[in-house]
Amino acid sequence: MLQVHHSGYYAWRRSTHSQRHLDDQRLLALVETSWIESARVYGYRKVHHDLRAQGESCSRHRVARLMRSQGWRAQVGYRRRPGLYGGVPHSVAANILDRHKRRVYNSRAQARQDVFDYIEMFYNPIRRHSHAANLSPINYERYYFSEAMICL
Repeated sequence: MLQVHHSGYYAWRRSTHSQRHLDDQRLLALVETSWIESARVYGYRKVHHDLRAQGESCSRHRVARLMRSQGWRAQVGYRRRPGLYGGVPHSVAANILDRHKRRVYNSRAQARQDVFDYIEMFYNPIRRHSHAANLSPINYERYYFSEAMICL
């Protein structure tokens, strides 16, 4: 047999989940929060940077595995819509504007306000940029000017 003491076997049988599973569930809640706060734009790399900024120690691969298990993915580019690039023209579409996240707007003012909110409320102050040391533009600017002051 397995040569395991019976008390150890019954203790194992009573426990519902392993410590690793419990840690994964705790980490999954943090991953979900980061992913939702990014408007479901971030992939595992930027979510991993968010977790590291919060003081969590985990690997990118673990974050990728947890996100994959939930079906969470980064928003990448825009889909090509069939019928828009040649062939027989379709009927004329209604006068609406369409932006990322597949939102439909009834007026130019609604679209303009939404784009402004995206840029000023998420893209500049929050969104991490890989070319800027994975900092948001505002934080990178602060970092850049603080380093410039040190050099003076």
